[in-house]
Amino acid sequence: MKCPNCNKEIDIDFVVYRNAERYHNTNLAVSNCCGTAFIVKPVLTLKVTPYTGDKTEDDWGNPIKVKHNK
Repeated sequence: MKCPNCNKEIDIDFVVYRNAERYHNTNLAVSNCCGTAFIVKPVLTLKVTPYTGDKTEDDWGNPIKVKHNK
């Protein structure tokens, strides 16, 4: 992502990203490119796809009623 202040690639210390990822929190960090402050927050993305395996129940013990073709 380009910095809106200096138009260089935003350079933020990697530890900021790791902290947000590990602790699921929002961090205020100053960029190394020009000292502009940015909010760094994790965004979770989930993908749901049909299960085509041989199990008869889900991870919570609920029975699988409909089988999808492999």
